[in-house]
Amino acid sequence: MTQEWADGIEPAMLALGEVALVDRGSGPALLLLHGNGRTWQDWLPQLQTLPDRFRCIAYDQRGFGESTLNEDLLSLVQLADDAAGVLHRLGIEHAYVAGISMGAQVAQILAQRYPHRVDGIVLGGSPYLPADAELPQGQEVIADLGSMDDEQLRAYAEASIGRLKQGGTTSQESTQTERDAVFEQFREMRDDPAVARLSRRRMCPEDLRRLQDYEHLDVPTLLVHGEADMLPVDGAVQMSRRIPGAQLAVLPGGGHIANGEPTAALFDQAVVEFIATRSSAGFSRSSCEPRSSGDAQAQHP
Repeated sequence: MTQEWADGIEPAMLALGEVALVDRGSGPALLLLHGNGRTWQDWLPQLQTLPDRFRCIAYDQRGFGESTLNEDLLSLVQLADDAAGVLHRLGIEHAYVAGISMGAQVAQILAQRYPHRVDGIVLGGSPYLPADAELPQGQEVIADLGSMDDEQLRAYAEASIGRLKQGGTTSQESTQTERDAVFEQFREMRDDPAVARLSRRRMCPEDLRRLQDYEHLDVPTLLVHGEADMLPVDGAVQMSRRIPGAQLAVLPGGGHIANGEPTAALFDQAVVEFIATRSSAGFSRSSCEPRSSGDAQAQHP
């Protein structure tokens, strides 16, 4: 299939299943993880600006974009294991990892399962899950959107906003602009022929357990949150208090995808300063031992 790629950046296919991947620049490795229903192209602003400083790797996570999906139900733990597999296949022993939304959750679980591979994580627009949060009964993270008409889809979109906002204590009411934006995103996903594949992805109990375990996240962490994100900034504040040594950068005017416009430059600055601070402090993963073999089950050849 011939496709015109944005800004002349064309992904290669990595033999980990089939993974569409972009690998640009040199320097400390920076793995970039996109959000739910999205692709590596979410990182185009950073792929244009950061390769002068870092080796930037962005890819379509399993079942998204041009990457393939097996027949299993997907969990965030599986996506984190995939990320470790990508690093392994590229011969990268350790890397900084930045994620947006769902990608931030994958980055968090990656750091918990493979701390020896992670120099630090940047969590952008990450949903906060308080200790008493529960998995919705039978709720798929992506439901069978293909079977919904517009009215059902709008109701599902508004319910999704409510679930995402449950971790905050301020700005709980969603605006009409937020509701319309989420509805449009879900409608695009519904009308995508590939959306049926995404219906296999669920949040499993292990995902929830790990995402709530902020106190034992023992890698350097930067939280980046758009001031105008539909997820309350207060959730990011709560996470920053629970993650040991975490830093928080709130981007004025930024939305949920804070690495994009109008705050791409601010996002870049926060990432560069975070990594520079770690480098100047002489931080090294060599001082961190991997988890026990029972904690990281994925095996990579």
